Amino acid sequence: MKPACLKRGDTIGVISPASQPDAALLERGIRFLEDLGFKVKLFPHVLNSIGFLAGEDEVRLEDFHSAWEDEDVKMIIASRGGYGCVRLLESIQWEKIKKRPKIFMGFSDITVLLNSIYKLTGLVTFHGPMVKTNFSAPNDKTVNYFLKAISGKRYTVAWEGEYFKATRDIQGKIVGGCLSLVVSLLGTPYEPDFVDKILFIEEVGEEDYRVDRMLFHLKYRGVFKKVKAVLLGYSDIGYDVYLDFFMKKAEVPLFTGFPAGHGSENITLPIGMPVILYKRRFSPELELLESPCSYGYIQ
Repeated sequence: MKPACLKRGDTIGVISPASQPDAALLERGIRFLEDLGFKVKLFPHVLNSIGFLAGEDEVRLEDFHSAWEDEDVKMIIASRGGYGCVRLLESIQWEKIKKRPKIFMGFSDITVLLNSIYKLTGLVTFHGPMVKTNFSAPNDKTVNYFLKAISGKRYTVAWEGEYFKATRDIQGKIVGGCLSLVVSLLGTPYEPDFVDKILFIEEVGEEDYRVDRMLFHLKYRGVFKKVKAVLLGYSDIGYDVYLDFFMKKAEVPLFTGFPAGHGSENITLPIGMPVILYKRRFSPELELLESPCSYGYIQ
């Protein structure tokens, strides 16, 4: 199931399902979206704060449901990540999402919602930029692919990366996101269906040994025997720990360096959409095979 595409003048709803954003940076991000030609609606508890959360679970859940029910809101985007989305899963009313499918976007802790929504409703979701995190200081490439995705354009991304154990071009649907959040879903009702998928992972703020442990967790769950390939995005610790693992411990094609996640560039990846990974001679490419939304374009 695909959401409807956006056009200029449509309303984007902003929620904080995880941690609270910095108010000044959030305002800068809102102004940027408005300068792009969109209306922006903040839901009531976006700036709430209690400990490490943007308010109690009940109020964050209320904003989440309200955003789906609001007929004027055509797209929902997270203000930031942080932590807290996993606390909402057992209380989400999934039928509200099925009844009024919309573009839903975020990354980091929002990985939990992106993959759970796709698994339990079939709705394509969007691993991509967030208001405070990316649009308070926008990157041109991030914005370019954001607009392509929400307006329904197919696109190809070439990047300076490497590939290993890939004997051919590889086609599959994208699942995944932040590594630690993907691992947190294993063994739960919200675990992604990894069969014949391309698993995208990226991470920030984790020690080498913790990344290694999480990769082994995926291995022992059988994930690397199910997926067609692994697409590795941003890593603030470099790629040595990943390469050591995938060269020695997992027989799965690996593509590295994709510019998405916690880095300066955060290219939008639709969760649940088919792509092809091309093993080009000098740099790999990813091609989106279908429009990620159901109609329209930004003029």
